Amino acid sequence: MDTEKTIAADKVTTSIQRAHESLSTLMAGLNDDALQLIRRNGQVVPWNEQKIEIAVRKAFLSQNMDSSYAKEISREVSERIQTAGLSFVNIEDVQDCVQEALMRRGYFKVAEAYILYRSARKKIREEAAQRSAAEDKRQDAIVFVKCDDGQSFFWNGVDLRKRILFSKIGLPLNLSDGEIENEVRSRIPSETTAHDLRKQILKNATQLATLNSHFSFFAARMQLSYLYEDVLGWNIVDEGTDRLKAFHQKYFRDYIRHGIQNHQLDKRLQEFNLDRLTEAIDVSADLDIDSVALATLLKGHLKTSVNKVLETPQIFWMRVAMGLCLNESHDREVKAIQLYSLLKSRRICFGSPILISAGTDKAALANAYVYKVSDSLESIMHRGIAENAFLSKKANSIGGAWTAVRGKGCEIHDNMHGCSEGILPFLKLHSGQLEALNRGFKGPGKGCAYVEIWHNDILSLQDFNKKSHVEPALTCAQWIPDLFFQRLQKEEDWTLFRSNEVPGLHKCFGSVFEAKYCEYENRAEEGEIFGHKVPAKSLWQTILNAQIEKNFSRIAFKDACNLRNTQKHTGCIHASDALGDVTLNSGEDETAPVFSGFVLLPAHINKNGNLEMAKLKESLYWLVRALDNAIDIHTYPSESARMAAKRHRAVSIGVMGLQEALYLKNLAYDSYDGIEFHDELAESLEYFALESSQTLSQERSSYPSYGGSLWEQGQMPLDTLDTLERERKTKIDVPRHARLDWNALRNKILANGLRNSHLVALGSDENTAKICGLTDGPAPTLSNLVSLITEDGTLRYLHPLLFNELQRVNLADVKTLEQIFYFDGNLTHVETLPADLKKKYRTANELDPNLYLQAAAQRQKWLDQSQVSLPCFSLPSVQALSSFYLKAWKLGLKTFGPLLSL
Repeated sequence: MDTEKTIAADKVTTSIQRAHESLSTLMAGLNDDALQLIRRNGQVVPWNEQKIEIAVRKAFLSQNMDSSYAKEISREVSERIQTAGLSFVNIEDVQDCVQEALMRRGYFKVAEAYILYRSARKKIREEAAQRSAAEDKRQDAIVFVKCDDGQSFFWNGVDLRKRILFSKIGLPLNLSDGEIENEVRSRIPSETTAHDLRKQILKNATQLATLNSHFSFFAARMQLSYLYEDVLGWNIVDEGTDRLKAFHQKYFRDYIRHGIQNHQLDKRLQEFNLDRLTEAIDVSADLDIDSVALATLLKGHLKTSVNKVLETPQIFWMRVAMGLCLNESHDREVKAIQLYSLLKSRRICFGSPILISAGTDKAALANAYVYKVSDSLESIMHRGIAENAFLSKKANSIGGAWTAVRGKGCEIHDNMHGCSEGILPFLKLHSGQLEALNRGFKGPGKGCAYVEIWHNDILSLQDFNKKSHVEPALTCAQWIPDLFFQRLQKEEDWTLFRSNEVPGLHKCFGSVFEAKYCEYENRAEEGEIFGHKVPAKSLWQTILNAQIEKNFSRIAFKDACNLRNTQKHTGCIHASDALGDVTLNSGEDETAPVFSGFVLLPAHINKNGNLEMAKLKESLYWLVRALDNAIDIHTYPSESARMAAKRHRAVSIGVMGLQEALYLKNLAYDSYDGIEFHDELAESLEYFALESSQTLSQERSSYPSYGGSLWEQGQMPLDTLDTLERERKTKIDVPRHARLDWNALRNKILANGLRNSHLVALGSDENTAKICGLTDGPAPTLSNLVSLITEDGTLRYLHPLLFNELQRVNLADVKTLEQIFYFDGNLTHVETLPADLKKKYRTANELDPNLYLQAAAQRQKWLDQSQVSLPCFSLPSVQALSSFYLKAWKLGLKTFGPLLSL
């Protein structure tokens, strides 16, 4: 027995020495003299002798023995450990000391009971560990972590291994669990804070995406596991991923209640059956979120309070769905669940203002506004400056017509016969107002001023923003009638006027504009009004040179926008928004709001590469319905915006991921088969949007200004292409064949009317595109590299679809990836890649400009509004740009964004 006691004592001494040696390095530099205990979960707590006494007393009582000796034994154990000179001691070493003390004093039955108790507890812990992660391996590295609340613990990576198991679900990763853990644990110091530990883990996980794009999803899930803990109070070690839905359900009800109490959420949300909605929450949908999407959500879309995030992605999607169904009178929960299902499954999405504001108190849901400024100081300062501050505060952008404002040199009779300085000083004021407007993560306001090319300030406007390194808050656009291009082709002169001397010129278009313009030219020839003649070619070259010199100006075709406008009976289109996709009427009493939604195209391409029409039709129905709801839910910043919205009920439906859809169809963006898909897609979008709107009209009535519209006359957007041809007296070389039954739809509209005056505009929203993990709008990809902005700079990784293809042909090796990164995502010079892959993944500046325009034209013929089109050249020249815009004009296109030179 003496031998057994000696062996036990030696074992305890060895254990204490081993613990002391393993911890001595970590303890260096710590000034806390108090002994601290390391619990099994890694938490560090102060030494408490009373806890030992209680445990020993229970052991005596279990054997029906006198427990008064417990105090002496606990004191002996405490003194023995403290004399070892340790600052920290492990719980297992303490229990070894207790066991040895009991045996030394001859309490063998008590010691046996204590040993059996420890063994039973150990077995329970081991079985739990085997159930959660049987393959987990213990790590030698121990990290001392300090928390914000002053507590500290030793981190052994148990939670990390569980996060890795969750994060790798279904992903084809090229590293084993152990290799991933080693990578993720790298560069973690032996002593750190809880914040820095998490930050380094996530940084390491994200960097793995540079060699395997699937790690962008892995890293997002790693971050989500922390987000769930922060928001829901869930713990990955204690609760496991199986209980995530239960924690979402409990939290969601409390979140809605507290949000309403704190005036963050709309009080009408409490009228929903929350139990029914929580059942629909699908946490597994978060597995489709990548690092860029989650970073965008966290940056400004998930609700916060005092720097604490209040939403998870699925609670966010449910809040958006509920917020767009507030005014549904029947089956509100059914509709909200259906909308949520489409959102979380990435079939549809909305502009970022809707994503941010839906369901909140005083929701601001408009993506953009289009306004018009008149020639009065009151209109300039109120409409052009003050009101615009409110418009741009929560919208993505605004666009406005400034043509009516008189140009430089015009006499001002109410100012002691002074002269106007023209538009430019007011635009500078407007630009300053936009820059001063801090919109958080979205940056300063964005605007575009549209000015007709006959305005006498048009030349001075070319110097506005010239040689800007980044796109400025306010840009300018040339609003160009057909007459200018006709004279340009004939190399004739063009006359510039002072807008206050040619009343009504900016309010007409087509042949009426031409007649009035020529009349004013004759009057200028007679000296009755001001007129400044310039060669049309010289003016055009000045505009194009300014674009090349980075003034970020735009080109838009006035007559194509107006002659094809289905709402011509309500006035003239004077401008577009800052993106150039929206073509809505605006006037002195109307500011057009833009409510944007998007079809996410990859979700509508089946495994055979075909567009799923039934699925697309369903998605468009819910988009139209939700956006029509948004018109009535939105908090309007001005009466002119509210009036325009309620009178015309215009919405703007676009697409995200056209480029990815073409990848899935195995087509190049500018291939002939690809162009045919552009055509098919645009026809389907317009057709099903119109069909949805006429269905909604049966339920809710037609929009108020429907009478007199081209819709009421049975004209569809394709029919208006003939109108443009007749006015120009020249053929527009675009095929007119249809795949769908337009006569049947025409008859439905004639019978039932339409709920919305305008429906389809292929716009863009950078943040929405990032959240959806897709290329923005209908544009081709600018790069095959995805960029993630981090605190340490920009991290880039390969587009996941391209990476998948490289894996398929066994070319996803380090050497090939390094070459692609070296050429900034351009595949042309990567010699190891097959030619068909290079063609398929060509970027915007590699496309054939003529085929790019042909694709845009075959989309445009179907659309009731316009689309985002960006002229993109590696080395732009005046000649190349001129040819590009002239061909675009001849093909009937409407608007363009700023020149991109990559």
